[in-house]
Amino acid sequence: MDDTNFMAGNQENLEKILSIADTFYNLNDIKINKDKSELLLRKKYIPESLSLSFGKSIVNIKPTSKKGSIRLLGVWFNAFNRRNHVIDQIKNEINNCCDSMILRKKLTDKQMAFIFNVLIIPRIEYRAQLIILSEYECNKIMAKFRILFKHKLKFMKTTPNSIVHLKEMFNVKNIEDN
Repeated sequence: MDDTNFMAGNQENLEKILSIADTFYNLNDIKINKDKSELLLRKKYIPESLSLSFGKSIVNIKPTSKKGSIRLLGVWFNAFNRRNHVIDQIKNEINNCCDSMILRKKLTDKQMAFIFNVLIIPRIEYRAQLIILSEYECNKIMAKFRILFKHKLKFMKTTPNSIVHLKEMFNVKNIEDN
């Protein structure tokens, strides 16, 4: 059984939910690793470790830090809605695309546009489901790919970005449009 999430307003309610879940697991002969549990707290003070009653056993869990995030079904969550982790992942996605898939391969401009539109944009959309990127952030994220794409076409860096995104020419999707 993967990715089971329990949410509660306080520790007492969470322990009640965990007790019911433990009963369910025992009835259905489901084995889980309670030590792999993650805890996301929305408190000003986050303790170093927290002991939770998980059915018949006590589990010591180290809560995720205020800046930390946890991953649920491939999407990253932060208790305080901090977006930095997701934005860094999106930047890494673009950098990896530019570095490994494009710089080391002899690709045409059409192949580069295809890879970006079909592989990278959907991955970015999936990662950014919980955040809204500003126009500035989108342009900053797209900058490396645009520069590389213009270099491939032997265009100057100062060539307007709109040319890269023209449907009649290259049709590179813009993150901002998605």
